[in-house]
Amino acid sequence: MRVAVLRKERCKPEDCNYLCMKFCPKVRSGVEAIKVGEDKKPIINEDLCIGCGICVKKCPFQALSIVNLPDALRKDVFHSYGKNQFRLFKFIVPRKGKVLGLIGENGIGKTTVLNILSGKLLPNLGREKVNHRDILDFFKGSEAMNYFRDLFQGRIKVSYKIQNISEFSRDEKVRDFLEEGFEEGERKEVSKLSSELRVSKLFSRKLMELSGGELQKVLVVKCLSREANVYFLDEPCSYLDIGERLKIARIIRKKLTTDNYLVVVDHDLIFMDLVSDFVQIFYGRSNVYGIISSIYSTRVGINNYIEGYLPVENVKFREFPIKFERRSEVRKSSVNELVKWSDLKKRIGNFELVVKSSGINEKEIVGVIGINGTGKTIFSKLISGLETPDSGEIYPKIKVAYKPQYLKVTNPDLKVRDIIGKVEVGSLFWKQVILPLRVNLLSNLKLSELSGGQLQKIALVECLLREAELYVFDEPSAYLDVEERLKVAKVLRDFLKFRESSALIIDHDLLFIDYTSDRIIYFSGKPAEFGTCEGPLDVVTAMNFFLKEVGVTMRRDKHTNRPRVNKPNSRLDVEQRKQNKYYYV
Repeated sequence: MRVAVLRKERCKPEDCNYLCMKFCPKVRSGVEAIKVGEDKKPIINEDLCIGCGICVKKCPFQALSIVNLPDALRKDVFHSYGKNQFRLFKFIVPRKGKVLGLIGENGIGKTTVLNILSGKLLPNLGREKVNHRDILDFFKGSEAMNYFRDLFQGRIKVSYKIQNISEFSRDEKVRDFLEEGFEEGERKEVSKLSSELRVSKLFSRKLMELSGGELQKVLVVKCLSREANVYFLDEPCSYLDIGERLKIARIIRKKLTTDNYLVVVDHDLIFMDLVSDFVQIFYGRSNVYGIISSIYSTRVGINNYIEGYLPVENVKFREFPIKFERRSEVRKSSVNELVKWSDLKKRIGNFELVVKSSGINEKEIVGVIGINGTGKTIFSKLISGLETPDSGEIYPKIKVAYKPQYLKVTNPDLKVRDIIGKVEVGSLFWKQVILPLRVNLLSNLKLSELSGGQLQKIALVECLLREAELYVFDEPSAYLDVEERLKVAKVLRDFLKFRESSALIIDHDLLFIDYTSDRIIYFSGKPAEFGTCEGPLDVVTAMNFFLKEVGVTMRRDKHTNRPRVNKPNSRLDVEQRKQNKYYYV
């Protein structure tokens, strides 16, 4: 079967004069494979299209995608957003008394599935008209049929934490929002969870005054306090630091009973490893089509995702696997120091940062971990020369390229090609950075038209294009989906090692930090009051300090060597705590 998708927001026929139609071989031979619709946008007839791809290559706005898929998938179409729009194949299998994790890149159908499961969206099975009977017949003989029957008969009560938290940034006090429409028992749960997640101190503030992380925690409390038999959490980790993510994972696990369903979507694989009992993987092409895998145990599913291969489906969905190394196998960095600092102090408002003397070596990637509000970004600006310490010094003066935490578009009309145009097609930088991150596909878009994830990748490319001795990246995985995080981690590590450059990488994704770092700087303190740091230390020592602070232990997977969080009170968890080995190499 053939899937043709037109991204209408990108299509500008008034500027290209229908190049797709002019160059289509079928149209030129008199066959109406592409015609103009009522909205003046082209419509591709998938049955007449021969899949040559000429229209895709000729479109100057990257608005067209045409993909050939196995004919066997025709019977598995679960939802379509319309003619020449995104299609979803197969479906998830929620299980009572288990947490199901959904993993996959953005625009691949995960939120669509949650909207269907919550009753907000009726799946159309790729047809123009469907009814409840059609949907039950589609799932006949499966556990999903029982779920949809209960949903249609009103026997399922859903609590849903949506992905886009900005919808709740409004003029309403936190306490009023949390308790609105709740019974006495639910209000007690609000009080309990608010205390655990330190939301109680926000009760008197308005939702519109909260930071992204604070608003995220408020919405998680609201979702998990509601009495329901189905809980959906769409990206509950966004804007949160590592400690908060792990705390939310433990709270979600406590919410599980033998009679309820929990489904979680997130891009932090360590979080998903801890919170899920089973996972299903979404693969395909973003904004074109998505296919849902069979159900896997959490360990096997995440390992398959990291390797880019699904053995049950016999599908390879990524060209390369992500390979983690045991720390004894990691290549050592140079012993020559690139930059040093004496004991540093910096006060900003009521916050004070104290840094012990240390340095970064040549050809070394240093990761930075710690909870929010302890001075990581201030430290990165001190090293980059954007801030001056109140006492102490940083020496010698070196060239630094800095990618900030918060991305600002100063010239919204600037196009991506204006930034990457200086890179020669086919050059080493093109092959090692541009192609893996697929930023070449964004060439004709303005910066103002980019999503947060796309803008992040452009900022990373722009930083790497600068000639520098030290590259500083503040939260390079922010706004990126799980697939993009894996690609960015590999690109940064491989390119920096090839260039023999040093880097400082601040991030909250432990998998990202573990993969990229030679050594780690560990930040601690009291958020918004004071912060201090240790290191750079070897990865094992730094991670051991941090994991002990947040109260979890980690081991390495025997098959992929990736770090995994031990289940609380499991045999390994107990043994490693006794040995004071929170991070097991």
